[in-house]
Amino acid sequence: MAYTIQQIQGLPVVQVTLGSDFNGLEDITASTEELFRIFSALDTPHYQITDARELKMDFEMLMDFVRVGVRGEYSIANHPKNAGIIFVTSNRFYEVALNGLNTAAFGMLKVRVFDSLEAALAWVRANNLTA
Repeated sequence: MAYTIQQIQGLPVVQVTLGSDFNGLEDITASTEELFRIFSALDTPHYQITDARELKMDFEMLMDFVRVGVRGEYSIANHPKNAGIIFVTSNRFYEVALNGLNTAAFGMLKVRVFDSLEAALAWVRANNLTA
């Protein structure tokens, strides 16, 4: 499967895992719409942790992510139940691109980046957030 989405028990986290076969606007649109529906059904704000360690993304796909996920009809970045966006990746291109979202052009979107899922979950736990 190109992606999976699951809630993490005991933490205010919705985890998205992007597989190596995740590719193109169709997968971006489908995953974003599904994630939007999940966030809309939540009672409390949750963090979105996207595990992109297996993702192979070029510049065009990056721009599709921004267009759909940040500015599109199902913008998860601006969803009222989204407490924040966390990406898991060791790819420095992705990290630089994600940090670039923290500009006026993208609404000063703050994205935290970690090298491992364990580090991302530890950050959520350390901030004493509960579901």
